[in-house]
Amino acid sequence: MKKYSIFYFLLALFLLLQACTSENEQQTNNEDVAVEKLTFDQRKERHITGSLAMDATEKYSTETYKEKINNDAFEDAIITVNRLDFAKNKARNLKNGRQIAEMGYIGNYNYFVFYDGKLDKFSVPVLVPSSSLNKLKVSFENLSSENYKDLVIEYRVLNGSFRNYYTIYSDVIQEIFQVKTFDHIGEDKPEAYFIEYDKGSICDVKNIMVYEGKINNYSSNIKDIYQFEPEIIKTSKLFKRWFFNPKVMKYMTEDPELMKK
Repeated sequence: MKKYSIFYFLLALFLLLQACTSENEQQTNNEDVAVEKLTFDQRKERHITGSLAMDATEKYSTETYKEKINNDAFEDAIITVNRLDFAKNKARNLKNGRQIAEMGYIGNYNYFVFYDGKLDKFSVPVLVPSSSLNKLKVSFENLSSENYKDLVIEYRVLNGSFRNYYTIYSDVIQEIFQVKTFDHIGEDKPEAYFIEYDKGSICDVKNIMVYEGKINNYSSNIKDIYQFEPEIIKTSKLFKRWFFNPKVMKYMTEDPELMKK
């Protein structure tokens, strides 16, 4: 009798486990079907809110830029995410909240997501620490190839602005360069730089030429430094020339004075 009892117990346990497995597989299949029926925008929002663990009530903004940014035949996309409301709500609960506001709500509130058109896949959100009063600016440049674009993200930190350059390598987005475009806005002597591109020095990837620039529409009594958009013109003075080193997948610098010799 004991043998039969053990047998029926194990049989019941086996059937129970099979039922649970079938139920889980059915649930997974239903979720996959549901995801397939979502539009691109619905999938985008679902991915962003889930990846960043956003509260259901959080207000945030996104912008989508479509471009071919890797070496295949499919159109890709860059989606920027700005969490200004989250930054403001967080600052309200802090003792130094007023100072945080005056500094432009700098922190982990600006992101972008790479959508691979061939793989039909969204990347993990890429953080760009910066002022959340300013959304990320997106542009594209033919640096690596004339057949597709590389990504340029511009952002603000205090009274300065920077650009990050990214390329797609082995289906992964990689930062390859960072440069300042202006600084010390609202002060007597601001900095400004003008960016150009030239034929590559050691490979086909283009050089990045950074010239000293001049702000054409500048005034030291600017009321809102975070919203000021400088008109930068090029001067004849080359500040730095950067070339791409494929061994490290980064841009490196050359001294312009040494290059003249």
